[in-house]
Amino acid sequence: MVKFFVQIIAPVIGLFGILQALFPANTRRQKAGWIALFISLTLISIVLLVIPRPMPLGTTTPMPFAWWKLNSVSGTIAVDSAGSHNGTLNSGASFVTGGILGGYAASLGKSAWNGGGNVRLPVNLPASFTLYFWINPASYNSADPGSGDGNSAFGGEVYKISGFRTGFRPNGIFEFWTVESGGTIGLNDTASTPTGTWTQFAITFDHNVSTASLYRNGTLIATSSGSYIPSATPMGVDYGVDAVGYFYGLVDQVRLYDHPLSGAAITALYKSDLKP
Repeated sequence: MVKFFVQIIAPVIGLFGILQALFPANTRRQKAGWIALFISLTLISIVLLVIPRPMPLGTTTPMPFAWWKLNSVSGTIAVDSAGSHNGTLNSGASFVTGGILGGYAASLGKSAWNGGGNVRLPVNLPASFTLYFWINPASYNSADPGSGDGNSAFGGEVYKISGFRTGFRPNGIFEFWTVESGGTIGLNDTASTPTGTWTQFAITFDHNVSTASLYRNGTLIATSSGSYIPSATPMGVDYGVDAVGYFYGLVDQVRLYDHPLSGAAITALYKSDLKP
């Protein structure tokens, strides 16, 4: 109705005003024409201010189907702010101050990499997905992820059948791979992730074209073609992967989407998270 008024009614009033103002039969009609033109322009301006204007393509904030902000002050529930997929903090994992948005984050692990907790999330990556999160490693040990006491991060699999793994090499290089989980994808960062500071990662996969991408701090780092087989095993940090070690550090603002986000959308999310 509003669109009809802006496109049809208001211009007709304006046209009547212009005709009467420029070609008046008498002074009274000329005055009425100017008044009609003023009213038309005023109404159009008011309506255009009221109607919400769409954001440019690629800058809208997409809505995840699961969003674990991990900003609780206490307790063990990882609340899903976008749905009903609440997770849990287990075995000593806790909420601590110092999150990326100035609030709380989840703290996992100990300096000896002997556990120190995990975050269990009751879902896994869908067929196409974006996994977006912030991570702050405290340090790395000398073992590769998956070696038994390495620097694992997110994961969830049935070994050699389905799922995925992520982790850090001893030199701080972040990895995402499915080759031990029935798939053929391998994504590697090109630079070490610094310890004691927050770094944003996003992994996307489009099953329609079998292409995966890795983003760090809103920037595309690597792409890979291959396969990913969804798993029914719940995923988590230091949870859902057999015979691997532990992550030591903080995790915050975990978002999960059931589709691959565009590079522009990931960059926009990253910049939005950095706003005070």
